[in-house]
Amino acid sequence: WLATEVPKSRSLPSDPTQPRCVTLDSSASILLAPLARLRSTLRLTTTSHTLPRFAAPLICLAILLLCQVADARPFDIIGSDWEGCADFVRLARDDLGDGRVRAVDRIDLSALRPIDSVVILHPEKVLDVGSYARFMKDGGRVILLDDYGTGGVLLEHFSLKRIPAPENPEKTLLANPQLAIAEPDGAHPVISGVNRVVMNHATGIKHNDLSSLLVIRTTGNTGPVHVAVAGMVGKGRSLAVGDPSTVMNRMLRYPGNRTFARGLIAYAADQDSWGKRDGYVYVLSGAFEQKGAYGEDASSTAEW
Repeated sequence: WLATEVPKSRSLPSDPTQPRCVTLDSSASILLAPLARLRSTLRLTTTSHTLPRFAAPLICLAILLLCQVADARPFDIIGSDWEGCADFVRLARDDLGDGRVRAVDRIDLSALRPIDSVVILHPEKVLDVGSYARFMKDGGRVILLDDYGTGGVLLEHFSLKRIPAPENPEKTLLANPQLAIAEPDGAHPVISGVNRVVMNHATGIKHNDLSSLLVIRTTGNTGPVHVAVAGMVGKGRSLAVGDPSTVMNRMLRYPGNRTFARGLIAYAADQDSWGKRDGYVYVLSGAFEQKGAYGEDASSTAEW
């Protein structure tokens, strides 16, 4: 199958009830406040054709702050803005301990062990599907949260298909169908204690016989659309969610989203029937780098 066409741009609401835009946080606003006074001072000094002594530092500071804001990326694992995922990483470290969670921008696939887990948020580069499949077959776990990124190839490898979210969801936030409410479906441990999860421009996942976790129910005669599923891969496990926005900073303020995020973290670190799993939980996002291949000698791989 072929994944649905990736939109050229993605518009996410920031509240998530407002149009997406670049915004400054309160600290930036405080730092930039003197610019208003500077503008007033410049008007008073134009006749002398000179700038106040403090003008240059303030201008440099403003440029620096604006550049930092412009560089913010959705789902950035160190991003503290509304669409970053630093809070998700912090939640993982709170639950599992700092030493077990590795939030990184590169991963050596040859260094993975069956006791490890990999959480992937909205990948932007081609994934080494073969390595991840072998990793799971040996006992590893991969949790993919993706809607319009490159994760479709991993879904396809396991006979899953990315499909559009329903246009007529039964429940929404602020009557916006793009902010559909997903509800638990089944008795999987990841959704224990979850009553509803707010989605944000999600995609659905069509599957055959995997465990269903979350569905968006619809009005009319159309059936529910699955947005989170899980299954076994050899000795390991896979879990796919059709919306990485569910765990971004602003969305974690919703109790259901936060409980769901903690369920994902626990699932990544959970024990299995074949033995103890106490390895690392890697958290990766966006254009992260990959090197090596699972199963090969880590010492033979090239340096970064």
